[in-house]
Amino acid sequence: MKNKIVIVTILIIGFIVGGFILLSSDESAEAPTNEPPNTKLTLSDVHGLAVDIENPEKLYIANHQGLYVQDDDGLSNTGPANDDFMSFATSPTIANLFYASGHPKSGGNIGIVKTSDGGKTCAKISDGLDGPVDFHSMTIDQKNTKLIYGIYRGRIQKSIDGGESWTYIQKHPSDIIQLSSANQENGIYTATKSGLYRSLDQGNSWELVSAEGSAVVAVASNPQSPNELIMFDIVGGFQKSSDGGESWTKLSGPFGSDIVLQIAYSRSEPTVVYMITDKLDIYKSTDGGTSWALRQ
Repeated sequence: MKNKIVIVTILIIGFIVGGFILLSSDESAEAPTNEPPNTKLTLSDVHGLAVDIENPEKLYIANHQGLYVQDDDGLSNTGPANDDFMSFATSPTIANLFYASGHPKSGGNIGIVKTSDGGKTCAKISDGLDGPVDFHSMTIDQKNTKLIYGIYRGRIQKSIDGGESWTYIQKHPSDIIQLSSANQENGIYTATKSGLYRSLDQGNSWELVSAEGSAVVAVASNPQSPNELIMFDIVGGFQKSSDGGESWTKLSGPFGSDIVLQIAYSRSEPTVVYMITDKLDIYKSTDGGTSWALRQ
């Protein structure tokens, strides 16, 4: 049984990392053109998921074709940009303020871009360090909107001025899959190939929280409850903690053997949680993760 878990873990990690490597290369020849009028939009990969801070029914989805919005009317494009956004982060307190990084249609890397109008227009604000960077995950501190983290080529970069300048975090866990802010100022989680780690001092020191030796693919913290977390790891599956990661309860879901890639809480209604799987199915919970229904 142990050997079977090891084999499955290796295959899933290969899928995740392989996808990152493939999407990190310049693929300008394959980049989609602007969607023609009346064409039904579909998702193509997903690299970020966030809930609108005012409307719990409105989702922002960063994918291979730009930034999409999903609400009761279905999918729509936020603006003219259809670059491959490999990472995406929303301000926890300011509506329509987002940051992103990835690949432009013309090839190369975007660096860090910012929008203050919900994605209708974007402006580059920095190359990052050793860039232009192509952050594969970004997150914004839930208490300090000027504090932003991004990961590029296996190293975490940090900005304390809203993304204009960056410094390296010198020591951090290796093999990071995803960054996610904690509901504590200066707190950040890293989902890695060998467990879930947390720092409460902007990355100066780290502790293993859970899932030692297992690949943690996704994690999110409740924006109104500092001790509530939901994560997905390869061995333990879909789990929830109500005590800051000291103990975990397994959650059931309708997604079967699919991998949960992104998890996002609603800030205005924190019992509302969304997740998206590797099959690009979106699920919604209205009871903090106990039960789920297919959204798309």
